[in-house]
Amino acid sequence: MGDWVVAIGNAVGLDSTVTLGIVSTLTLNQTQTQTQTLTLTLTLTLTLTLTLTLTLTLTLILTPTLTRTLTLTLTLTLALTLTLTR
Repeated sequence: MGDWVVAIGNAVGLDSTVTLGIVSTLTLNQTQTQTQTLTLTLTLTLTLTLTLTLTLTLTLILTPTLTRTLTLTLTLTLALTLTLTR
């Protein structure tokens, strides 16, 4: 008795209510007792994406007037998703 309490929910049909009060008794009449179950689920999802691009350019000089250029591009993408549910 005498403890502060907070009730969050659907009091008397009203949506999104918060009730604050002090416990005044620890005994209830058996005809007034109700059992309700409230389940809260917290899900946290973290996604990390890493993209790495590597470009290599190679120039070949075959003769003083003839050159060739070769370009190689490599792209690597890594994705990590972590989901925690409690």
